[in-house]
Amino acid sequence: MNDESVSPAPLEEQYVSGSGDVPTRSIPEDCPYALRRIRVSELGGQETLRFEAILCYGGVDIAITSNDGTGGCHFVRPYGGADYAALRAFELYAERWGTAQIPPVAFEPGDALIDELLWQALIIYF
Repeated sequence: MNDESVSPAPLEEQYVSGSGDVPTRSIPEDCPYALRRIRVSELGGQETLRFEAILCYGGVDIAITSNDGTGGCHFVRPYGGADYAALRAFELYAERWGTAQIPPVAFEPGDALIDELLWQALIIYF
């Protein structure tokens, strides 16, 4: 049998989280937060994904979030006329979201929610 007679397997969508879990944690369908203009560095990070994205609430830009890939927390700073009150509202939402997860997200729920929004947006084909 030659290699030309073997047809390639169809591509399948896989959602991959940073720890390799499939599927990722669930995000409510009515979650008002999303990421756009996601840029992931091809150079990658040393410990975590190196990225930058705009965090939106109800389609309105409220923050720029990024990670330099060397470990540690995400950087989140106001953007598009938003203030720190909008970021605090995101953190409160993330805390409520984190406590509803199994197991609960007790450490940095804002980062965890950003990660899940990021992984949800990054579809990898196998």
